Amino acid sequence: MIQRTIFIYYPLKRGGFKPQFFGKIDLLPQMFSQVIIPPEVQKEFGIYFSWLIVKSTQNIGMVNSLKLVVDDGEAEAITLAY
Repeated sequence: MIQRTIFIYYPLKRGGFKPQFFGKIDLLPQMFSQVIIPPEVQKEFGIYFSWLIVKSTQNIGMVNSLKLVVDDGEAEAITLAY
C-alpha cells in the first residue's frame, strides 16, 4: 500500500449522509494508510470506525475565520489539511 493520508469531511448539514455512502466507506482504509478527521466531523458522523484517526487542530484562529464561510466540520478539516 502506498503511504497516503486523506483528510475527510462529508457535508452532513447540506443534505445528510446518503445510505450508499456507508456501503463504500470501508474502502477508505484500503486505499489510504491514514484517514484523519477532526472532532467536529466525528461528532457529525455519529458513528465510530476503529481506523479513523480523530485529530484536533492547533490553529483555532484559522478555524474561527473559516467558520464565517463554511460549516464547523469543514473549517476544522480544512485547517487540519492545511
